[in-house]
Amino acid sequence: MGVILRDSNTVTCVVGDSVAESTSIDFRDFSSGIIVFTTEPTSPVRVHVSTDDVNFYALSDSGGGDVDLLTPGENEAIAFPDEVFPAHFVKFVSGSTTADITCTVMLKG
Repeated sequence: MGVILRDSNTVTCVVGDSVAESTSIDFRDFSSGIIVFTTEPTSPVRVHVSTDDVNFYALSDSGGGDVDLLTPGENEAIAFPDEVFPAHFVKFVSGSTTADITCTVMLKG
């Protein structure tokens, strides 16, 4: 029987479109997870994905819409949308806030 992996990382969602400064998370061994926000973002948190941990692209759903974590509240946990898990590496970017947002990511394989 396989081993169920669990991991927890604290990452920073960077203000604006600064994907390069955001912390990447390795999603390759995981199939579900949640993200906990200790402070409330003032706008949706965009999801960016990569196959090589170098080039990141904004994630869209099959209908062409943005895959966002829609304006979570303070001390709120949100389940990741299914579109995130095929990606190898993931970054989060928050726009139009006055400060970086720290969040905790919990993943399960």
